[in-house]
Amino acid sequence: MGNKRYTQTQLDWIKENVNEFENYKEMTIAFNERFNEKRTEQGISNTVTKKLKLNKFFNSGQYSNVYKKEELPIGTIRECGNGTTYIKVKLLGNCRPKYTGYREPYWLPIQKKIYQDRYGEVSEDEMVIFLDCNNKNLNIENLYCINRRISVILAKNKWYSTDPNITKTGIYYAKLILTLLNKEK
Repeated sequence: MGNKRYTQTQLDWIKENVNEFENYKEMTIAFNERFNEKRTEQGISNTVTKKLKLNKFFNSGQYSNVYKKEELPIGTIRECGNGTTYIKVKLLGNCRPKYTGYREPYWLPIQKKIYQDRYGEVSEDEMVIFLDCNNKNLNIENLYCINRRISVILAKNKWYSTDPNITKTGIYYAKLILTLLNKEK
């Protein structure tokens, strides 16, 4: 059915009746009944807008406020697929971000939010880790802010541990390594 051409009578009917219908679905049903056809909504829509170049734009409803998702309130907590828990800290309002998902400044990892509330802002080149590697343990004593370069050293050398003291020792050792590397330069 896809490439079947329309007769001149059918095209004339579309031109004459395009403004009589609320949407392309209704128009397609009427067209198919009138001409004993099995055309699709998309086919009729393409004919109206592309072939006949008629400026009939039906609102499909997908962009109406009826189907618009409600924005989650500040304080909403969600768990991501990788196990990270995020908290909503800022409303989108009318702006449309270029990305979706749990991204700053609208969402923060919950450990970062807890840490910032206690100690202040965390810079972009820093991250808040769990000293015992348990991302459910949100106790402030279990949260530690480190430079991302330190995190790389910890991961590379497998110094992250379920024992917080071992992880802290690895952090101090990584800081020493970075300090020595900076002195050599």
